[in-house]
Amino acid sequence: MGDMNDEEEAARVAYWQGVCPQLFARGAEQGVSPYQLLHALERFESGELGSPEAALAEATKQHALRMQMLAARAACSATDAPPNSTTDRTAAPPLSYAAGDGLPAWVGIGEEMRE
Repeated sequence: MGDMNDEEEAARVAYWQGVCPQLFARGAEQGVSPYQLLHALERFESGELGSPEAALAEATKQHALRMQMLAARAACSATDAPPNSTTDRTAAPPLSYAAGDGLPAWVGIGEEMRE
């Protein structure tokens, strides 16, 4: 699809939310961001995925993998901290939408900026 600016990306999310609101609702229930689902739906549009349902399944799988990686990273960070460290060892590292989940770096940037 090429690079989109924030406004174009937000417009694409709004378009797809209008086309299949139930898909976005189910994705949100599972913790999938609208931008992550948008990326998967664009793969559906390009023929890489067979249906919007397949796009949701792919986005859900990618989200679960990212959460596992973040949990593993947090566990490693906690064990790497020096004894008597004043840092909060339970705090999760900041979300990185491009960290090993196969998504382009721009996916989720607009969402992180709004937080």
